[in-house]
Amino acid sequence: MAWKLEDVRIFLQTLDESEERITAVLQPIQGYSVIQLLGNKIPTYNISYYIVGDADKTKITQYTYSGSLVTLSGPDGVVGDFYIHNAKFDRQMAVSQSIRTDLAVNDKIYIVNSEIYKNV
Repeated sequence: MAWKLEDVRIFLQTLDESEERITAVLQPIQGYSVIQLLGNKIPTYNISYYIVGDADKTKITQYTYSGSLVTLSGPDGVVGDFYIHNAKFDRQMAVSQSIRTDLAVNDKIYIVNSEIYKNV
């Protein structure tokens, strides 16, 4: 099974997960610092992937602007439901593409870097 972000076929390069704790450090006038643990942030993933064609670029952009949940799935099954926080598109200057044989050979290739938040 191929990687998909909702209904967009992606060619995943990296999938980095980060989790943080919300911590407040209080500095009283006298005495030692007090550390308050306020909970965990939402799990965040940084993903880098290739897409082919302007239609897929438009879909990723719409998912980013609409704030709708998208499902990330791959060879091992569904990774989870995510909100796309941002998407940075870098167009690759290539003479032709052979990644997606169902599309024209002169379609554009983009490397996309996205930060996505897991729906918990």
